[in-house]
Amino acid sequence: MSVDAHYRGTRAGRGLARKVPALLLSTVALACAAGPAVLQEGWRPLHPGAWRSQSVYVYDVTDDREVISVNGDQRRAPASLAKLMTTYVALRHVDDLSSLAPVSSEAYERAVAGNCSMAGFVPGERTTFRDLMYATMLASGGEAAMSLAENACGSTDACVAEMNEVAGQWGLRDTSYRNVEGLDAEGQHTTARDVASLVRHALEDGNFRTLFCTPRFGSSPTSAHPDGVLLESTVLSKLGRYDTRGFTILGGKSGTTGDAGLCWATMAEKGGHRYIVVVMGAPIGDLDSPDDGQIVDTLDVMRSL
Repeated sequence: MSVDAHYRGTRAGRGLARKVPALLLSTVALACAAGPAVLQEGWRPLHPGAWRSQSVYVYDVTDDREVISVNGDQRRAPASLAKLMTTYVALRHVDDLSSLAPVSSEAYERAVAGNCSMAGFVPGERTTFRDLMYATMLASGGEAAMSLAENACGSTDACVAEMNEVAGQWGLRDTSYRNVEGLDAEGQHTTARDVASLVRHALEDGNFRTLFCTPRFGSSPTSAHPDGVLLESTVLSKLGRYDTRGFTILGGKSGTTGDAGLCWATMAEKGGHRYIVVVMGAPIGDLDSPDDGQIVDTLDVMRSL
């Protein structure tokens, strides 16, 4: 039974399954424990020394062990990978994902002022929690993340406080959040290892797993958008022109800021094993046409395993 099918039959899963395409996942144990830094025996990068990412971390979920850590404990700005925790924390507060959670006008203005990526909603739009969660995870919308935090937690500050609380509970010792959208901020940092641990823990939640692994989603019709807003994964939508033969990227989250560079956190499958792959700090290049180092590095890692 696929994960999507399994969670459609649960109270938690019914909240997200209504508009979600069938996923490619099969049920797998996702609880992991931190292990010593090692390289998998026989592992060799296809392009030694050519990785553009400053940090690369790979965890074998199936065998519950670390496989690769290159600067895995080096602190870095999280960019929109912070939205992984934003979404997880919001899920803890929401029982009915179809309930209204409008786009905050103040949040919208802050997102525009911060030059955030935007999902495409307008101030005051009568979105649901489901809409905002997909907009945060797939489109990485700043207005969606801030509005989600305000509607779920009462304020972005309250959400940030809980994000840090959860990080402490999960042993993310090098992670500290200062905002929900991931914009560069003093004191906000994480590591590739911590991001991988975050993903491992969060994927135990069925709704989070569905959000993480959905390629696209159509938001609810509103007066501003009678046909809804098409939200596409900033990870899965990028893979069409790359060679992924031999493995499957099941889902993921992207992040980009000036301090963070290009970042990807993905879950992939190869040879009967599930892997969490985190790459951070690839150079952006031209802001109008960013480089693809985070994609190339992720795929190179998967080919090498």
